Amino acid sequence: MTLTKEQRESILKKIETIVSEKYYSPAFDQSAWQAIVQRHRDSVVNASSTTAFEGAIQKMLLDLAPRGLGLLSEHTPITPRDQCELFC
Repeated sequence: MTLTKEQRESILKKIETIVSEKYYSPAFDQSAWQAIVQRHRDSVVNASSTTAFEGAIQKMLLDLAPRGLGLLSEHTPITPRDQCELFC
């Protein structure tokens, strides 16, 4: 399924809101999160494919410290638990 630009914008807004309202970390800084979203907005909204969109979202979420968030979809490779200590 190919997402339209409007759908990518809508999904980004939902992620932005969910992280703002639900993510908890003592180190969470709302203004830093807003800056991260703004920095990645163009690459997320203008992604050329679903894979590129998911990659752009993942890069955005990796900027949020501490790292504990990610995007899961049917295209997301999952590292098996027995290999996690090598790659995680």
